[in-house]
Amino acid sequence: MSRIFNVAFHGLPFFIAGGFLAATMMIPWLWPMSYWYELKTVHINDYEAGTPGEMLVVGKVTRPFYGTRTVTIARFGGQRWEMHCVARNEYQFRPLNKLPQPLTLKWWTWGQCHPLPPGQYQLSTTVQIFEGQALFEKTISIESNIFTVHDHPWAGGPGNE
Repeated sequence: MSRIFNVAFHGLPFFIAGGFLAATMMIPWLWPMSYWYELKTVHINDYEAGTPGEMLVVGKVTRPFYGTRTVTIARFGGQRWEMHCVARNEYQFRPLNKLPQPLTLKWWTWGQCHPLPPGQYQLSTTVQIFEGQALFEKTISIESNIFTVHDHPWAGGPGNE
């Protein structure tokens, strides 16, 4: 009986250490995406074709992480929304990094979706943390307002010749 007690008692520190290590690895998995990144608002102002398109983003990086930002732009095709452009980039998100002022749609999409032709659009932004930093991938997505890209007044349309 004392032999069983000695084996169990001496193995207890290893059991506790293993449990602590497992709990430490699981805790970030339990935390929401806002532990790393908050994204509350993406608003694009209506703008003229050929310009970069100013926008407002309310959000912040709360902890550093390596991940992606994917921006999907849909265009209203008269009866339904159609995929127009997808821009994606991966990089190190850091709390000290600041968005440029003015913030433009051209910057937000790394120039991959610029220029947009005249029309109505809606943008979806998705930020994802890669596995390993949060045990499992974490994702946050938000849709913008519907915005309009207008023709230039001098574009040569009816009445503008």
